[in-house]
Amino acid sequence: MVAINGTGNGYPQGQCTYYADQRYHALTGYYVPWSGNAKDWASQALSYGWTVSSTPVVPSIMCLQAGVQGADATYGHVGVVESIEKGTFVASNQNWGPSPQNIVNVTFSPGPGVSFISVTNNGKAAGSTSSSLTTTLSSLVTGQGQGPTIAPNADVTQFLWYLDQIMAVTNPFSNVSNSQDSISFAGANLSFTDPIAWTESVMGNVFDDFVAVMIRSIFLLIGTVIIIKVISNFIDFGSLASSLQSGVETLALAGAL
Repeated sequence: MVAINGTGNGYPQGQCTYYADQRYHALTGYYVPWSGNAKDWASQALSYGWTVSSTPVVPSIMCLQAGVQGADATYGHVGVVESIEKGTFVASNQNWGPSPQNIVNVTFSPGPGVSFISVTNNGKAAGSTSSSLTTTLSSLVTGQGQGPTIAPNADVTQFLWYLDQIMAVTNPFSNVSNSQDSISFAGANLSFTDPIAWTESVMGNVFDDFVAVMIRSIFLLIGTVIIIKVISNFIDFGSLASSLQSGVETLALAGAL
């Protein structure tokens, strides 16, 4: 079923629903075609051909059920996923916290009562983009990319924290996109896991782990070389090797006699 695009944003300004609809449209060109409270968005999305998943993608609409992770106890909450970390994600929100008129970025965790709504075309979320290595490295300094950034005045602690995020090795199957497609059959809306999206997600996680292992190996090699260099200032390995060789030759000669 082809995802249905809404004709505009019919939610009242200042509400989380208005912001999520407007922000997602800015990123993808799609307005949500349904109405209702934030907590109802996930249950309505499938019938309009949208994808509903338990795993975040960028961009997608986060849907929190009532009372989940600080959401309103009656109406729930929606926001837009802006970046993803291993085990958490950052969503932009309005009508959240002590200053409801402000747009704020908040870190959440996937789990019970948390759904992610998106328009998926050929296994790829609408609005998602890939960046070159140069662009990605530049974004770490400017703060314009997704995920953790390194500010121009970053201290050692910030740098080590970011490095720790890169070198984290996790189970590649523990945070896999299970994006769903939906079909109508005999008057019922059925959904099934998209194998292409699942495979792409697993391979992406495997690549992240490969990069983490390579970086760890490089640091291990550098550390080993440094330790050898330091010890060589106190121990003459050449003389030690000669002494060992002489000792072995002496023992061998004694054994021959």
